[in-house]
Amino acid sequence: MKNIIENFKKRKFIILGIISLVSIVFIVFKTKTKPVITNPTPTPFTSSQIADFNSIVPNQTSLERINELLGYPVETKNENGITINEYRTTNKYRTHVIKIENGIATFIKQEIISGEQKTSDIQNVYGVAPNVLYSQAPNASFDLFVYPANGIAYLGHSDGTILEIWYFPPVENIDMFIENYGQGYGKEPSKVIPLY
Repeated sequence: MKNIIENFKKRKFIILGIISLVSIVFIVFKTKTKPVITNPTPTPFTSSQIADFNSIVPNQTSLERINELLGYPVETKNENGITINEYRTTNKYRTHVIKIENGIATFIKQEIISGEQKTSDIQNVYGVAPNVLYSQAPNASFDLFVYPANGIAYLGHSDGTILEIWYFPPVENIDMFIENYGQGYGKEPSKVIPLY
């Protein structure tokens, strides 16, 4: 019996030592300051990339090069000295429109057919649009999202649908865009007066 008591006394110090060590380690890990992880407010991603349509860049690409890339226009009009060419899409009822001045593309309207592109495709390249314009036509459900510095805008819906993508020479601000390309669009939604 005396042996058992002496063994217990020897082991008591070992057990107390182990418990003390575990307690110290536990306290150190619990009280150690954890780095505070914060989610910073996301800032709009911006790109300095100039937009192009099938390698056609406004104010740079010649009519000859456009015809090499897209084929010949299905229709050509002339309005006030500006040539307006329409090019085939995958939908026989809708065409891409390119305005040509002095043999150079100055404005491109790409028709988006059956969800070929979504708003996220553009946002992944250029970030969130810095400007949104609203059609001044009553009951319009698509807004014009504009990146003036990148020379791109899209007529889109909040569900991700895109109807058209516009390509133009970059401009300094949204007012210059409205003056040159965005007639019929404004900074505020149109006010619809109920008929009842």
